[in-house]
Amino acid sequence: MSPTGSCFRRLFPLLLLLVTACDRPGEGTEGEEGSGEEDEEESFTPIPVEAATVESADLYRVVTGSTTLNSARQVDAVAEVAGSVREVRVEAGDSVEEGQVLARVVNDDVRISIEEARQIVDRNEREVERLRPLFDQGFLAAQTFQTTQDQLQTARTSLRRLRSQGASQTVRAAISGVVTRRDVEAGAVVMPNQVLFSITVLDALEARIAVPERELGQLRVGQPAQVMVEAYEGQAFSGAVTRIDPVVDPQTGTVEVRVGLSEIVGENGERLRPGMFSGVRIITDTRAGVPAVPKRALIREAGTHYVFLIGAAAERPETEGSGEPTGLDALSPFTVERVEVNLGYEDQDRVEVGELAIGDRVVVVGQNGLDTDSIVVIPRDQDGQDE
Repeated sequence: MSPTGSCFRRLFPLLLLLVTACDRPGEGTEGEEGSGEEDEEESFTPIPVEAATVESADLYRVVTGSTTLNSARQVDAVAEVAGSVREVRVEAGDSVEEGQVLARVVNDDVRISIEEARQIVDRNEREVERLRPLFDQGFLAAQTFQTTQDQLQTARTSLRRLRSQGASQTVRAAISGVVTRRDVEAGAVVMPNQVLFSITVLDALEARIAVPERELGQLRVGQPAQVMVEAYEGQAFSGAVTRIDPVVDPQTGTVEVRVGLSEIVGENGERLRPGMFSGVRIITDTRAGVPAVPKRALIREAGTHYVFLIGAAAERPETEGSGEPTGLDALSPFTVERVEVNLGYEDQDRVEVGELAIGDRVVVVGQNGLDTDSIVVIPRDQDGQDE
């Protein structure tokens, strides 16, 4: 045997003992022991979230839609005669009263024709009066006198027709309201039935929405409704259903529903105006005292809704050291559970969830990063105090 092989046999037992000692748990170096504790601490990392309590609420079944607001009453002032506009007395934005003069239209050609026709009538009237004594005394044939009377009647008819066309027109407001449109200038030539002004009653607003015909069974005239406008950050204005169109549009499968606004001025003086884009909610049924969560607690995945329900308190590992804990370490950790929910009635901010109980707490901020194994802490409750 070679000297090298003999030496290896003598060293092998020593090498085996050294490897076994290194693999024994707890017998590593001081640095290795400290690394294990740090890994344990790092595995417990609570996630800060915001929570809300499931509350009892009166919620609604609603039919919704979006549209622009319209005036429930608007009237156009039109030209009745062709002619030139001699005078315009109002501007867009002016308030007017019923019967107030808006403009004056004159047609010189018609005026001249009326004057000529009136002269023809006068001439025929004088001729009839001159021939009447001769006819009464028998010196004038009946046919001749009748022809003169017929000519007078024809002239009068022509005069009435020309007068009906009008040599001039005073355009007046048919209703009291605000001039929302002025489509004429002084000196312009206009034609009969041309729209010159639009007058709108701003205090009578309505929203017209197209509702799918499958919802018709829920709708009734008089049902309460809410109208929200983007301009005022979704503030709700009260109204009610005033009309349901009796005909379904065969092209769209919808029916027009009109909601009249009973409230057009908001809490801080915000005023609704025609043309504003709005969302409409018609309340068709109400449930009282149902468990409700904020809509911002919901997570939607593949058509299914979930919430994260805050569960029991979780145990925090003990750590060595002195002093009072601070920051997140001073808060109580909780477990969470991912719960599938079915949505029921709702209002603008909350929705009914039958799977939860009143008094439960759900995550409303921070839920997108959670799973069922997560541990959470709640830095502040609804009153703004530390949990």
